[in-house]
Amino acid sequence: MKSLFSFIGICLSSFASVMAVSLISPCHASGTIRIGMESMPPGNANPHTSGGWPPIFVWEAFFDTMTALNPNGEIVGELAESWVNEDNMTWVFRMREGIRFSNGEPMDASAAASTIRYLLSEDGRVFSGYRELQTVDYVTVRDPMTLEVKTKQPDSMIPGRFAGLRIHPPKYFADVGPSAFALAPH
Repeated sequence: MKSLFSFIGICLSSFASVMAVSLISPCHASGTIRIGMESMPPGNANPHTSGGWPPIFVWEAFFDTMTALNPNGEIVGELAESWVNEDNMTWVFRMREGIRFSNGEPMDASAAASTIRYLLSEDGRVFSGYRELQTVDYVTVRDPMTLEVKTKQPDSMIPGRFAGLRIHPPKYFADVGPSAFALAPH
């Protein structure tokens, strides 16, 4: 038993040393974050190909969602700062201001609408990301930061469903297409 406690003590001491060095070491930010991975999930870096484990860990590193679930299971804003259910089939999302994709494109209501429209299209319906949007009829951009979502039937789960909706940069995605985007997301 004594050797087990010694082993645990050595492990904790080593962990504490590594943490201390990482916390006191100077950080030199270059403006670029590089993520190293041994391999990509099936679908590479196309966030619409899978919403399950383990690819979801990759998507979390690369893409933001409209909403998220906090540790208490409550729906909170991510790219959307607020939302309201105007009537049984109309949701209105207010997007956070000042967010840009890594390629410089603005993340606004048009970007969210572009992603949703793509997933609702014939080409987009083949991806599992469409699963969260099956009750959505269409989206409208009311102003640069306001997105209106019309559903085919009442759907009180839209804010929760949007926790799985990863927004892609619309111009770059349209320029290169989903296959090239999956190899070089920006």
